[in-house]
Amino acid sequence: MDVLATVDLSQSLSATQWPAETDVVLSFRSRKVKLNLLHPLLHDVVKDGMENMRGFLLFDNAFLDAALALTFATDSLMTAAEDHYPEATNIQWCFNKDPEYFVKFLTVVFTLLSEKPT
Repeated sequence: MDVLATVDLSQSLSATQWPAETDVVLSFRSRKVKLNLLHPLLHDVVKDGMENMRGFLLFDNAFLDAALALTFATDSLMTAAEDHYPEATNIQWCFNKDPEYFVKFLTVVFTLLSEKPT
């Protein structure tokens, strides 16, 4: 008897098989993401997410509570990934399917909240 099975893409891809543009590069002896060593497309998505966050802070709400800040940061990164469609399809897929992966970049965007204005 022949058995046919379909394989869900999310189950078939492991972290070692993800496309190169989704690789996370951490600082030496640190758990911080090293932006200047990321694939240029991922770097652009994160940089644009940070710019989106600045826009939210400037125009929408300069004094955030934690829940609103999380929502703004999430929207900022997701919008940046969508803006780079179709090139950033793999990055957007990783953002949606892997919470640990997404949180690494979410913390980068959150650094804007602790920066002092220049």
